[in-house]
Amino acid sequence: MKSFATLVIRAAKTQNIVSTALPKNLLQSRVCAFTQIPKNNFWKNNGQDNEVKDEEVEELEKLTKQRMESETAKNQQQQEQAELKKQKEAEEKAKKQKEDEEWLKQQELKDKKREEEVRKIREKDAEKKLPESVELLLKMEGEPAKKKILHLFEQLKEKAQTLEQENKLLAEQKTAYQTQTTTWQEKAKELHNITENTLKDMELMRIRLEKEKEQTKIFAISKFAGEVLEVNDNIERALNANKELAGKENGLFEGTIMTQKILEQILQRNGIVKLNPEGEKFDPNFHDALCQVPDPTKESGSVAFVAQTGYKIYDRVLRPAKVGVTYKN
Repeated sequence: MKSFATLVIRAAKTQNIVSTALPKNLLQSRVCAFTQIPKNNFWKNNGQDNEVKDEEVEELEKLTKQRMESETAKNQQQQEQAELKKQKEAEEKAKKQKEDEEWLKQQELKDKKREEEVRKIREKDAEKKLPESVELLLKMEGEPAKKKILHLFEQLKEKAQTLEQENKLLAEQKTAYQTQTTTWQEKAKELHNITENTLKDMELMRIRLEKEKEQTKIFAISKFAGEVLEVNDNIERALNANKELAGKENGLFEGTIMTQKILEQILQRNGIVKLNPEGEKFDPNFHDALCQVPDPTKESGSVAFVAQTGYKIYDRVLRPAKVGVTYKN
């Protein structure tokens, strides 16, 4: 024997199988036809009246939990992919910066080594040639010695000019290398700053993603809860349309009340709270004004009536309450 809670669950799945806008007798007939239950035994279950099976409540909670887990897993996967991408880019930039620094160090070592080799070669040439020339001059006398001195002077002069040109060329090369080194140092510094900023951005993104993950866990069921609220609204309309049955022994009416209470308990366990602000001060953050009602007995801006109750999930409005607002003539 199917209970009324089973009917509510199926209606939530298939959307509007039973329309609560129908008259009371026609509504009961269609519900009974759907569940194949006699009208007199509509709410009876193995001799026990007004009993709702735990499996049916668990089924509704299970649907809510599955929807929340699916949304949470999807958002978490997207966040992890974005974080991995940022981390990979930061590692590539750091690797490139390290390679540039190594290249600069190698160039500096090569320049120092080249200058040292040139200096040693010059010192060696000077040690070999000049002493031999001086020794020959000491052995020679007269005109040959004079000519030899002039020839040696010309050689020294040419060597001096050659050395001057080489020194000038080396000075230019040194200036060029220093300029290039300065440029690379500036680039290395810039890459270092970029790397630091990237790491800071990644840390901020990690913190933001953690907050968003927590928010996603809380509000993942918002869309599903909004659809469940339509079922609760239909139950509430059915109860309001049959207020004359209150206090009378009627299985359908009492079962509907019990089902509504169970559904509201499930919503409350998931952080969904009803907003019924009748008589309160109008708040545009939680209320939606439909019209203004003249009422000199109440303060202007108060809620005169509630056309449709609202709901909020934790601190976020899930659906604002539709109300009429008072004003004084």
